[in-house]
Amino acid sequence: MQSQSNIVLERSELLDKYYDERALSSLPNGYSAFFQFGQIDWGYDLIEEIGGKPSCQPIPTDKQSIQGIFHTSDANYTYVNGNIVVTASLPAGTFPDGAQHQFSCVGIKDQKGNYVAIAVTQPVWVYSHRGVSLEIIIKTARSDSLQSAIVEG
Repeated sequence: MQSQSNIVLERSELLDKYYDERALSSLPNGYSAFFQFGQIDWGYDLIEEIGGKPSCQPIPTDKQSIQGIFHTSDANYTYVNGNIVVTASLPAGTFPDGAQHQFSCVGIKDQKGNYVAIAVTQPVWVYSHRGVSLEIIIKTARSDSLQSAIVEG
């Protein structure tokens, strides 16, 4: 049995598709030079139990879908100090009386509808009189890309 110190409260990950689309958008000769984030899907996915408590699972970088999607919305995107900051909300009143959804995951899509990033947090219930607001911070540098900047002399 794992200790409670192994419980992960949140994760976010840029997916392989993000890096592929960014690379393709930088090439001439007929490739589209325009790549943007689009809408987000709200769902319930990537949660496991550790010692009876929820924990966020690692996000596979080749993930193409999320489970339990119950809503799609717009988001606001900014870039600050090497981080993509995503803010989104499901305000109270988004769902009709009696509707309830368990939330743990957002899938961030590009303008073509493909997932380019995913964020996971501790589960929470949303319903007609209770909403939720998110701020997701995605670091854009991968640790393996930093290794290429080391110069040996």
